[in-house]
Formats: sequence, C-alpha cells, structure tokens
Amino acid sequence: MTLFVSALAVCWLLPAGTQVVHAQLNDLFKPLRELQDRDVEPAQLLSSFLERSKYTPEELEAIERIQIPIKMEMEYGQQSVEKFRDELKRQRIKIVRRNQDVAYVQRLVDTLHPLMDRAKQYKKLQVFVVESPEVMAWAYPGGTIFVYEGLLNFAPSEAALVAVLGHELSHIDRGHQLFDLKRTQRIKQTLNPASFSMQQLMSNQQFFLKSIARPFRPEEELLADLDGARWAFQLGYDPREMAALFQRMQQRQQQKNGQNPWMGLAAMSFLQTHPASDVRFQKISLASDELIDAHPGRPLYRGIKNVRQRETRLQKEHRDEMVGQ
Repeated sequence: MTLFVSALAVCWLLPAGTQVVHAQLNDLFKPLRELQDRDVEPAQLLSSFLERSKYTPEELEAIERIQIPIKMEMEYGQQSVEKFRDELKRQRIKIVRRNQDVAYVQRLVDTLHPLMDRAKQYKKLQVFVVESPEVMAWAYPGGTIFVYEGLLNFAPSEAALVAVLGHELSHIDRGHQLFDLKRTQRIKQTLNPASFSMQQLMSNQQFFLKSIARPFRPEEELLADLDGARWAFQLGYDPREMAALFQRMQQRQQQKNGQNPWMGLAAMSFLQTHPASDVRFQKISLASDELIDAHPGRPLYRGIKNVRQRETRLQKEHRDEMVGQ
C-alpha cells in the first residue's frame, strides 16, 4: 500500500473544524506523494510533515489578538454548516431534522445551554442527527450541533453523552472554532500587496498549510473535555462516565489499528492534534475525582437506561441509576 493511501486516511480523519476542498487537500499532501517512493519510514514522514504545522508563540499571539464580531461569527458558522451539509449530501449521508433522537439530544443541549458563559449570545442551539455509525459530534460557530447516530449508540450512559455534548458547546463558548476564521483574517492581513515580498509569500504558504492541518489545538480539546465533565457534574451527572467513554474509544481504536496498520498510522498522526483517548481518560478521571471529593456525599446520576430509551432524566429518572462515591 502506498504512502498516498495513508495520506488519504489522514484526510478522512481531519475533523470538521476546517472544511477543506479536495483541491486544497491534494496540495496539502503533494509532498507526501512526491516522497512515497523514497526510502523513508511512513510514520517518520507523516510525523515530520505534521510537526511543521505547529505555530510559534508569536503566530498564536497574532491570531488570538484578532477580534471576531458576533455577526461575522454567525455568518462564518452558517457557511461552515452549509459546506458540511453539502459534503454529507455528496456522500449520500442523511441529516435528520426531526425524530426521537433529535428531540432527545435537543433536550440535553437545552439543559446545558444556560451553563455557557456566552449563553445569551446564542438564542437557540440547533441540533441535527447524522445517520452514520461513526462515533462523532461536531459543533459550529453560531450554535449548530451535529450528532452522529453512532455516538448515541456508543455512549454508555446519558451522563457520558451530556459530557460529550458539553465538550462541543465548550468549543462554541470559548470561540475555539473561530481560530480558523482568525487565522484566515491573519492570512489576509499578511497578503497586503503594499508590503509584498518573496519571503512573505513563502511564509504565507506555510501558514496556509498550518491552517489546514491544525483544526484544533490539544489544549483546546482538553479545556473542552474539562468543561464537559464540569457541566455534567453541575447537572447532577457522574462525570466519570465521560472517562469511561474515552476508555471505550481507546479500546475500539486499538482494535481498528490491529485490523489496519495504516489506519493506525493515520490515527497516530491525527492524535498529535487531538489528545489520545487514554490521555484524555486519565485527565478526565482526575478532574472527576477532584469534583466529587469537593462535594462529598452528593448523589450522581448515570442514565444507562435513559440513553437507550432516548428519554432524558428530566422525563424519567431511574432511581437505580443513582451512584455514590
């Protein structure tokens, strides 16, 4: 199997934080295709290629200084949603607007909504369910959340699902998705014709590749994890269920890696930008223990039956789902 195939695997694993057209992806992986016949270890090459996508402190500071008005955020989010819908349509994957799953997730999201720091800026958070077995959930600026059927079926409990939804809302709340928009604005600023130079052009090309290859930073993912666990705890759910979910994801990934070594290679490279599930499991477990220790004796809810029956805890609480410390 060629290195080009592994590059495609990395393309597939890139999250929807940055919707990249096929031409851009072809340009992104052109260096890999050119080097596929050389005597180079694939893991070393992919790792080295993505390593160059890291931002310098000066670049990050310049990006973060850019302010995005709420109107621009909404427009950017809507454009991203439309591109995502078009891509799903191209793949003949159906988006569901109304059914039991949508109503169930919408109720959970509505429960989490008031906990957001910028809750008042988002009058309504819109939920859609994607008919796909993939274990995924994506949120876009402006407050649109796509939850895959695979996640609903994979989540071990309502507590775990609430924490994952909280993770997605945290990305919106903290403006993590706006990083893509900010760095796009930064590219426009640096392409000022009045100050054009060949050195600047080369720098901008590298910066553009970074914009494609780094949809989310690891620290952003970890912050979103901690927010999700904390919000779930505030609502009376057991945050340890989120850790259990990541542990299951890690086990599932290991099984996939064993079946397809090249997919494992792609996942390894992808996880350079997204903390590995075992790392996230450890950090969420620690944060959960700290939350529980700070509130001794507080009853916590799991909701295993709730997620299976698609009925929220507010609709039907099962007393045997309460757990102690």
